Amino acid sequence: MTNEEYVHLQKMWLEATGVKKGDWVKVTRKAERHESGWNNVWTPGMDAVVGTFVQVLGSWDTNGIEVASGKFSPPSYRLPFFILDPAEAPKQEKYQFTPFERVLARDYDTKRWIADLFSYKEDIRFYCIGNAWMQCIPYTGHEHLLGTTNEPEDWAKYYDKE
Repeated sequence: MTNEEYVHLQKMWLEATGVKKGDWVKVTRKAERHESGWNNVWTPGMDAVVGTFVQVLGSWDTNGIEVASGKFSPPSYRLPFFILDPAEAPKQEKYQFTPFERVLARDYDTKRWIADLFSYKEDIRFYCIGNAWMQCIPYTGHEHLLGTTNEPEDWAKYYDKE
């Protein structure tokens, strides 16, 4: 396949999928050196992005579609379109409490925040040294809420509050 044919197929893929700058894609597999007209080589560093979600930076040519490599180095790679699947933006990982972490906990919005030490989470309950609670947030950064019924501004970091 020629470079021109590769660019034409890549353009068709971009139009068919609607993928554009800022969108997310999943890297489904490795690509072979110059596979299907891709004018680039797979480097060992690229292995780290296989199976991950990456953001399209908006530049594409015979070397592939430029995507942010996230926490990997270098900051971007040019990957062939045929190993990418359009994807939704990944959900932000929820905060991971650690055993014996100082927390504020309560059961209902109308109850006051109580200081406790986190143990583990199971289903919808946060098990601490003193009790099993329905609501739990880190003490650090929320010290001002101790003893109040006020809401933290950053609920979504910890869990989906219903």
